[in-house]
Amino acid sequence: MLNFSNGEVQDWNDYYSYGMEHFGTDTGAGYRYKFNGIERVSGYADFAFYRGLDPVTGRW
Repeated sequence: MLNFSNGEVQDWNDYYSYGMEHFGTDTGAGYRYKFNGIERVSGYADFAFYRGLDPVTGRW
């Protein structure tokens, strides 16, 4: 996420090919919109309420 008022990077995340997150590379800023702009919902197994691609296997 980029703050356009001063150009400072607020958050970044790195992903594998199918959307699995590279752990240890994020900023920990708590920005909830992650891969493909889908909101991360804590308390659920993963991203909620859409036909999701398994980020480990790349299968629906």
